[in-house]
Amino acid sequence: MKILIMKILRLVLFVSACVATALLVSCSSPQPPNLLINPGFEEQKENKKPLAWKTAQHAGKIAYKYDVDSEVVGEGVQSYRIEQYANQTYGIVKQTVVLPDGENRTFSFTAMLRVRGVAPGAGLQLVLNCRDSNTRIVKQYKSLPLSGTANWQKVTLEGDIPKGTAKFGVGIMLGSVGTGWMDDIYLGVN
Repeated sequence: MKILIMKILRLVLFVSACVATALLVSCSSPQPPNLLINPGFEEQKENKKPLAWKTAQHAGKIAYKYDVDSEVVGEGVQSYRIEQYANQTYGIVKQTVVLPDGENRTFSFTAMLRVRGVAPGAGLQLVLNCRDSNTRIVKQYKSLPLSGTANWQKVTLEGDIPKGTAKFGVGIMLGSVGTGWMDDIYLGVN
């Protein structure tokens, strides 16, 4: 009889734990919508450049090549490749996003990144600039840089949104000689 009671008690505890876990999973908030346009570089303009994304380099002589890549892909049917072939401070693939209304919030900026032959130093990294209504940088966030040669990995940058932020300047920046790929980019605000 004692053994039967112990088995019933264990079963009740097990079922209770399962119900509690199911409630926690179902009550968790869904991921906020992605604020980026064309986060997987699947849509292109007439010039074969990805819709909504811009490219730039620090200054001086052209040192970067930017291309849509359908052979090295993280998600979908293509990624975006940035290659630095001469010394330069940085090259960037970027997008500006107007911040939705609200206060005391945080952001989550993620991307699948891959590198080949990227020299140590600034490497390939996520950059998020919190800008005010006059486009001045209120605060800048950067992920740790990737260098060397590595397969696809998810890189995440999270932080608080400072007061006075009206928009984000988000980008993937390469600051060392080598090649980097980006795909499946996400920017959400909580």
